[in-house]
Amino acid sequence: MKILVYSTYFLTPVLERELEIITDHLDRGDEVVIVRCTGQLRSCLLNIRHRKSICTYCRAKFMRGYKVAGVPAGCITELPPPPAGNYPELPETFDDIEDFKNFTYDDVDLGMAAATTLIFHFNKDHRFNPRQHAREVANELNMSMYVYRTMLEKLRSIKPDAVYFFNGRHSTTRPVLRACEKLGITFYAHERAGTFAKYILRENTLPHDVEASSREIMETWSRGDGDREQLGKQFFINKRNRVEQRWFSMVRNQASGLLPNGFDKSRKNIAIYNSTLYEMEGMKGFQNRIYKDEIDGIRSILETFKDDKSIQFYLRLHPNLAEKYRHISWENNTQLRMIKEMESEYDNVVIIPPASPVDSYALLDNSDVVVVFGSTMGVEAAYWGRPSILAGAGAAYRTLDCCYKPESHEELVELLKSDLEPKDRLEAVKYGYWATNRGIPYKKFRQTGVLKGEYMGVKIVPGIFTRLYSYLLRALEVRNMRELKEFVIDLKKKFSRN
Repeated sequence: MKILVYSTYFLTPVLERELEIITDHLDRGDEVVIVRCTGQLRSCLLNIRHRKSICTYCRAKFMRGYKVAGVPAGCITELPPPPAGNYPELPETFDDIEDFKNFTYDDVDLGMAAATTLIFHFNKDHRFNPRQHAREVANELNMSMYVYRTMLEKLRSIKPDAVYFFNGRHSTTRPVLRACEKLGITFYAHERAGTFAKYILRENTLPHDVEASSREIMETWSRGDGDREQLGKQFFINKRNRVEQRWFSMVRNQASGLLPNGFDKSRKNIAIYNSTLYEMEGMKGFQNRIYKDEIDGIRSILETFKDDKSIQFYLRLHPNLAEKYRHISWENNTQLRMIKEMESEYDNVVIIPPASPVDSYALLDNSDVVVVFGSTMGVEAAYWGRPSILAGAGAAYRTLDCCYKPESHEELVELLKSDLEPKDRLEAVKYGYWATNRGIPYKKFRQTGVLKGEYMGVKIVPGIFTRLYSYLLRALEVRNMRELKEFVIDLKKKFSRN
């Protein structure tokens, strides 16, 4: 069997996961071809400005990983140099974000992939103006085109039986997925599983595919042993106790038991937990079935109940929208800005900022109803015995009977007016069991934290001189105060990981 691993992302645990996949195939006697970037990509998810410092660190970490894993040098092939200019088939500019996202070439959603990457970098703003970032838009789109054309050629010449790549959402990986589809080649997108001990491989689809996840939940439950209920329950207990199971705990900086000021238990209190819209861009199955998007949904709910003084809404904003590492604010993020406008328009809502110490679980416990548009808090509310309404489509648990699922705004309104009973807790437990038991166990990699771990007992990091050199290069690349702040933050993160 011949496999191809497309490798362009160096952060732990992604590199170590790829080493696991590569060595597993080598141990089976399979032929492995690794196509990797050594600086050819003018932009990637971790290095949108193509900084020499990041390229230096990346190359050194990859080579260190290959050496530790014993990957033969003959397995590795580099991407060819990109063309000097832009592709003439690509537009020079786009009128708005939708115009950009909808751009396709050869039936490949290059615009969606490029937009997904840029949204992440531009303050996580899902409605950023492509005209204001025309240079970055053009660069990202050209990189997507380069990856697509290059990988078509690679796949045709190498003729692999299967292809592996990370995630598949962004501008340097989505084109690989589409190239595989075009040529009828099986592909596997790898990602984190529900715990540090495992990883997932999604065959011929994205790891975030809602339909695939929904099927997996039932399949995983049907294969479970007698302890499946206890294991499913433990998922929710760990989440509440701030245990990092696959990613950073979103409530780790919240004060246990803290409710919003003036919380009045004599009223009907409805908690709304929003989602981060930037994470849903570029993926099918996350489109809202009732509203244009969750902003429209929240506004519609508040407008309907604006004169009902017996109901108080609490909108808990997702902690991922807090400015922790970059420059997200109420002013430069469309989602936050539009929510801020609601606060001044409606008296029946309390906006709980992303970084607020208010305890999301205390709010859940004291609310009469919970409304979500895809947040995991929807299934968590069901587990903790609260009536939960799912007013969106982008949730893996949507096929479980753990939430009320209205099909119209009018139906949702009637549910909010009613005295709802919680749904069957066991349905939520099925989700918890899937979340903690899905995936393939690591054999050689031991993940010790969200961004930490050891492969065959070794931390895969470049040598000290390479690290110092890359830090020096990074310091020389600083051009303004914003970049200085980013440099200091990046430096702290690197030292904390290493």
